[in-house]
Amino acid sequence: MSAQPDHAPVTPYAPTPGAPTELLAPLRADQRADTWVPAFEREWAATLEEFPVKSVCSGSVR
Repeated sequence: MSAQPDHAPVTPYAPTPGAPTELLAPLRADQRADTWVPAFEREWAATLEEFPVKSVCSGSVR
Protein backbone atom coordinates (compact mmCIF):
# COMPACT_ATOMS: atom_id res chain seq x y z
CA MET A 1 0.00 0.00 0.00
CA SER A 2 1.19 3.50 -0.82
CA ALA A 3 1.15 6.38 1.64
CA GLN A 4 0.86 8.84 -1.24
CA PRO A 5 -2.45 10.72 -1.66
CA ASP A 6 -4.45 9.73 -4.74
CA HIS A 7 -4.88 13.39 -5.74
CA ALA A 8 -2.76 16.52 -5.75
CA PRO A 9 -3.71 19.32 -3.36
CA VAL A 10 -5.29 22.32 -5.04
CA THR A 11 -3.24 25.49 -4.77
CA PRO A 12 -5.33 28.64 -5.17
CA TYR A 13 -4.26 30.77 -8.11
CA ALA A 14 -3.54 34.39 -7.22
CA PRO A 15 -3.34 36.49 -10.38
CA THR A 16 -0.64 39.10 -10.79
CA PRO A 17 -1.72 42.75 -10.73
CA GLY A 18 -0.59 43.29 -14.35
CA ALA A 19 -2.63 40.42 -15.79
CA PRO A 20 -5.74 42.49 -16.64
CA THR A 21 -3.86 44.38 -19.33
CA GLU A 22 -3.42 41.19 -21.35
CA LEU A 23 -6.94 40.00 -20.67
CA LEU A 24 -8.70 43.31 -21.34
CA ALA A 25 -7.23 43.91 -24.81
CA PRO A 26 -9.37 41.29 -26.60
CA LEU A 27 -12.43 42.22 -24.54
CA ARG A 28 -12.12 45.90 -25.51
CA ALA A 29 -11.78 44.93 -29.18
CA ASP A 30 -15.02 42.91 -29.12
CA GLN A 31 -18.35 44.39 -30.20
CA ARG A 32 -19.75 43.49 -26.75
CA ALA A 33 -17.06 45.46 -24.90
CA ASP A 34 -19.66 47.75 -23.28
CA THR A 35 -20.95 44.74 -21.37
CA TRP A 36 -17.85 42.61 -20.95
CA VAL A 37 -15.27 45.19 -19.84
CA PRO A 38 -17.21 46.50 -16.80
CA ALA A 39 -18.10 42.92 -15.81
CA PHE A 40 -14.45 41.88 -16.08
CA GLU A 41 -13.30 44.86 -14.02
CA ARG A 42 -15.82 44.04 -11.27
CA GLU A 43 -14.78 40.39 -11.19
CA TRP A 44 -11.08 41.31 -11.24
CA ALA A 45 -11.48 43.67 -8.29
CA ALA A 46 -13.35 40.98 -6.35
CA THR A 47 -10.61 38.44 -7.10
CA LEU A 48 -7.88 40.80 -5.90
CA GLU A 49 -9.80 41.35 -2.67
CA GLU A 50 -10.10 37.60 -2.19
CA PHE A 51 -6.40 37.00 -2.91
CA PRO A 52 -4.54 40.09 -1.67
CA VAL A 53 -1.19 40.58 -3.36
CA LYS A 54 1.61 40.97 -0.85
CA SER A 55 4.37 43.43 -1.54
CA VAL A 56 7.62 41.76 -2.54
CA CYS A 57 9.73 44.79 -1.74
CA SER A 58 10.07 45.93 1.84
CA GLY A 59 12.46 48.69 2.70
CA SER A 60 14.53 50.81 0.38
CA VAL A 61 15.95 49.72 -2.92
CA ARG A 62 19.59 50.54 -3.52
